[in-house]
Amino acid sequence: MPQILWDAGNWPKCSKHGLGKIDVESVFEGDVYIFDDPHPRKIETRMRAVGRVRDGRHVFVVFTMRVRAGITFIRPISARYMHKKEIAHHEREKNK
Repeated sequence: MPQILWDAGNWPKCSKHGLGKIDVESVFEGDVYIFDDPHPRKIETRMRAVGRVRDGRHVFVVFTMRVRAGITFIRPISARYMHKKEIAHHEREKNK
């Protein structure tokens, strides 16, 4: 499993949508669809991930990669449960 970097800056943004750290981390343990964030940032490259938490619910995560002491970490920026329309759209795109 990839290592996740949590800190006082990202954890509150992820938790405000009802997800726990274990929920967000579990997205990266299973089948996850990762794609570029279409909104380029000058400071860092951000990506998006769509996957499922352990109970099967779909989750959307925006994240970046950070290197600390030579180790690459996933640093979630925000995370939330997906809506039904988003899930349907994702499933259509995935099956193209």
